[in-house]
Amino acid sequence: MIYLRKELVSDSGGPGRNRGGLGQIVEYEILGGGPAQYEQVESSVRLSGRREDGPFPVSGRLGGRAGRGYGLFVNRLEVDHGTSLPLAPGDRVRFTLSGGGGYGDPFERDPARVLDDVREGRVSVEGARNDYGVIHRSVRPDR
Repeated sequence: MIYLRKELVSDSGGPGRNRGGLGQIVEYEILGGGPAQYEQVESSVRLSGRREDGPFPVSGRLGGRAGRGYGLFVNRLEVDHGTSLPLAPGDRVRFTLSGGGGYGDPFERDPARVLDDVREGRVSVEGARNDYGVIHRSVRPDR
């Protein structure tokens, strides 16, 4: 297999006075190249994760909110949590791991830290406004 993508996801860390760690997107492709009888890869993918709307979200603490993001896709089609599927050469698997839960009331987060998060791409301008109540003229991502 070859990894095609691994990156952090903006707005996935649970809002809090201390923001939760960011979730990740990971994508890989199954490579071929073996003898003809090896049409199917002799393993399967099984992913378990915590959805923010599921029975066991990545909860925040002391007023912090849950981490966000989760998804599992095989060849661009969403599949259910806990699914086992055989993979063939050329198949692409993409999954999004939830961010960690926040700690403390997000409206108590230092606005300068929120601004740093926006500039670094960890929090969007909309997330700064909606999750932290921070609105500032100079809040523009560097990207």
